[in-house]
Amino acid sequence: LLIPVAIVLRAHRDLGTGLRQDRPGPARGRLSGVWGLAVRLQDRVFLAWAFAVVVFGLLIGSLADGVTDFLTSPNAQEFIQKLGGASALTDAFLAAQIAIMGILVSVYGVSAANHLRSEETSGHAEVILATAATRTKWATSHYVAALLGVAVLLLLTGLSVGVGAGFALHDSSQVARVTVAALAQIPAAWVVTSVVLLIFGWMPRLTYAAWGFLVAFVALGEFGVLWNAPQWLMDLSPFEHSPQLPVGMDAVAPVVWLTLVAAAVGAVGYLGWRHRDLAE
Repeated sequence: LLIPVAIVLRAHRDLGTGLRQDRPGPARGRLSGVWGLAVRLQDRVFLAWAFAVVVFGLLIGSLADGVTDFLTSPNAQEFIQKLGGASALTDAFLAAQIAIMGILVSVYGVSAANHLRSEETSGHAEVILATAATRTKWATSHYVAALLGVAVLLLLTGLSVGVGAGFALHDSSQVARVTVAALAQIPAAWVVTSVVLLIFGWMPRLTYAAWGFLVAFVALGEFGVLWNAPQWLMDLSPFEHSPQLPVGMDAVAPVVWLTLVAAAVGAVGYLGWRHRDLAE
């Protein structure tokens, strides 16, 4: 019955009309500015990352109570005691996993910040900058969206790993401990994200080279000792300075310094962006 009615209505309606009228007018408030646009360009990818981080974090945390089960030989048990007991080994396991998650979230930061370059090459930046939006405001919208995304993802990492570990170990204090450790990884990820803005500001055609910096930082942290790399070279990696679980007051200094480095790198990037021409 509905199909014949639909055919009759379609044959007699005017072009562009329908049972519901169009609602012309400006875009909704959340899309009418550069901030809303920056968030809109990243929201779906961010939600996918957030879901993956929470699921992976819960899985990691749930494995915390079985770490010592993998080491059953007498020598391994002796090593565990020298390390400080089973709790110390569990902390070492969680610290290693959180460090890995910090690196993975840095991948999101680089990807999100690279919207600066893709928006410029697509011509969208030129159109937006022809309006009342300033260069600084436009760049800041994408840069800050990337930084906030990194921070939220690491917060979710800490909460999910902490909840998983808390249930596995029957210790609710793990939530706070692990969350603080995850939050301590934010400044290092911010440094890597800021490198994108630095290259974008001065050498826009090489913006995607930020991926090379990320790979180099990770390689130095993971394989620097095996390669007998000098300590000064390994110290170039921001991940080398990230505090590990358990996080104490001695973690304040590296967190502050890494945050200042990220701000300085970003500021230099802004300086180059404000004084260069738009690039293709």
